[in-house]
Amino acid sequence: MPISNRKEAHRSSVSRNPRRGPDTAGDLETYRYRQLLRDKHVETAQDGIEDIAEALCTISDDDKTVGSKFRDFIASPNRDSQIAGLFARQFGMTKTAKPAGRAPSLVSKYAYFLTECCFPIYDSLAVKTYNTISSHVPKLRLNRVPIAEPIRFFEGICRLNAFFENFDLLDNLLWLMGKVHEGNLSLVLTRDQFLQLSEANQLPTTYETITSSTAERSKLHTIFGPDLSAFIAFATAYK
Repeated sequence: MPISNRKEAHRSSVSRNPRRGPDTAGDLETYRYRQLLRDKHVETAQDGIEDIAEALCTISDDDKTVGSKFRDFIASPNRDSQIAGLFARQFGMTKTAKPAGRAPSLVSKYAYFLTECCFPIYDSLAVKTYNTISSHVPKLRLNRVPIAEPIRFFEGICRLNAFFENFDLLDNLLWLMGKVHEGNLSLVLTRDQFLQLSEANQLPTTYETITSSTAERSKLHTIFGPDLSAFIAFATAYK
C-alpha cells in the first residue's frame, strides 16, 4: 500500500470510533479502541494497551487537550513533563506476569496521528536513519542517538526538522531511506510493481540488489519508475 494510503487508513482509525461515532472521542474506551486499531501488528500485551489508554485519560479525556500537550512537548521537549513520562513508563506485563517494558514507538505513533502528523514517529528504523544522516552531514551538528533513548531522539529530530518544518515529510524521508538501506521495499512498492518484479525474478531483497546498476538489473529500475529510482540514488549517497 502506498505511504499516503497507509497513513490515511491509520489516521481514520484515530479520528473517529466507527462503532460509536465521532462525538464520543476522548473517553477511555475510545483510547483503547484506537490503540487496537492503530497498529494490529504491534506486539503489545492487551493489558499494556489498557495501561496506555488509562495514562492518556489521566492527562485528559479531551482529544484537543491531549493533542495540545503532545504539540507543546515536541516544540520544546521537557523531560519532566507528563508527555515525557509516557515514553519512560512501563506498560503491561508479559505472559509470566513480569513488566513488559516501555512502548515509546506505539505512543509516538498515536501522537503522530492525534496531532495531524505534527509529532515525529519514534522507532528503531527512524533512529537508525537519523543517525546515518547525522554521520554523513556533520554541518547539521546532530548528535547520534542511542536507540533506547526516545527523549534524546525527539531533541535531535526537532533540530533536524528545523530544515524541513514538516514532521510528516521528515518521517517519510526517514522511513523510506531506512527501507532502502535495509533492502526492504515490500511496503513501498505497489502490488503491480511487486508482481512485475516477481515475474522477472528480480525481487529486491537486499540493499545491493536495490542499488545495483548492472545490465541485468536495468529492468528493476524501469519498474521502480523515475521517482523511486531517483530517491534510491539519493539514499545510496547516505549509506
